[in-house]
Amino acid sequence: MGSTTASLTLLAIVLVHCCGVTVLAQTIPSGCLYENGIFKCDYRFCTPLEPSMFDPSPQRLVIYNIDGGMNVSMFPSWNTMNNTGFDSNYDASLSLSCLQGGGLMELTSASFDGMDIWQNVDITNCEIPSLPSRAFSNFGTLNYFGIQGGKVDDVQANALTGLTVRRDPNSVSPSGELSIIDVEFPDDTFPVAFLSSQESVSTLTIHRAGLASVPSDFLSHMVNLTTLSLDNNEFTELPDTLFNNLKALTTLNAGGIHWDCTCEKLWWIEYVATHGMRITSEMLCYTPLSYYGQRTTIYYTNSCSKGLVCDDGSLPAVNLGDVTCLTYLQIFIYTLAVLGFMGMSAVGGCWLHTRRQLKRNGAGGGGGGGKSGFTPRRNRVAGAPGGGRAAPPGTKAGW
Repeated sequence: MGSTTASLTLLAIVLVHCCGVTVLAQTIPSGCLYENGIFKCDYRFCTPLEPSMFDPSPQRLVIYNIDGGMNVSMFPSWNTMNNTGFDSNYDASLSLSCLQGGGLMELTSASFDGMDIWQNVDITNCEIPSLPSRAFSNFGTLNYFGIQGGKVDDVQANALTGLTVRRDPNSVSPSGELSIIDVEFPDDTFPVAFLSSQESVSTLTIHRAGLASVPSDFLSHMVNLTTLSLDNNEFTELPDTLFNNLKALTTLNAGGIHWDCTCEKLWWIEYVATHGMRITSEMLCYTPLSYYGQRTTIYYTNSCSKGLVCDDGSLPAVNLGDVTCLTYLQIFIYTLAVLGFMGMSAVGGCWLHTRRQLKRNGAGGGGGGGKSGFTPRRNRVAGAPGGGRAAPPGTKAGW
């Protein structure tokens, strides 16, 4: 046995010094596994968990089977973590998932203390008794933050205050996305000003969150928002002030909505068209019955459309086959241009005809006795030498 150990040690030394192979030591905390650069830790057996227990540092960390608090005593000293050895091919990511069947995640404003090292954070299938004030503020700035599955029993309006979700240009996949999918919220809505602190979000995804209504101030502070996705929620209309101040918005998705199709409630169709936005999900009418299952754009075209909007709708216009449109002013100008062209063509034709007539008449007068219609009259005096002009009265002959 001793000779075998000595042989292995000698082989390692030879590999390091002769072949350039580096043997990395790994320290894996109790209750954790290390696979393909990812540490996976079972909350029930790994806590308390601190960064000094890991070698290498946990650039990608998964904590699963959570059923309890996320407080400092469970995750101490994370502000001491060394991230200088992180692999630039991967984002620093933290994934938290709760025990299947209703594991709790108990949060306070002190949760995740020192964990501002992550770029991406997601929370999955957790029952959260309360989202308190500044629940995620210790994450600082994230490239991506998502909550998927589970439920929230109580939400403070400023629960997201202190957390900044912003597109990170140094991320492997820059997104700036805030995502809430399949999460039950109390009263099927968000508190007033729930998202007001998220001014830097580029993509907002809220799917199957049971939202029965969309607050009028829902997006009022998201001046950098480019993509809004609200698929499969319970609301049937959008407030007509929803897009105020959203100058960067380019994409709207709201499929799986039971749209109440009226001209007033489908105001956003004209807004999307006039602001160069695109819709990538299918939006269908639920009411009225005569349009059930048909696209909202069909209802709007048949019942509400005034034709394509020209010049932002500031002038009345004529729809030319839903391809383009002309304002009445443009039609008037183009008509004048056509009439002017026709008039100039007629004048040019008359000038050319007259010029040709003059040439023909001139040629006929100098051709051997032909009469010319333009021969000038001359005053001649009988007997005058050479048939010249008569001398003025009182003029003597000679010098």
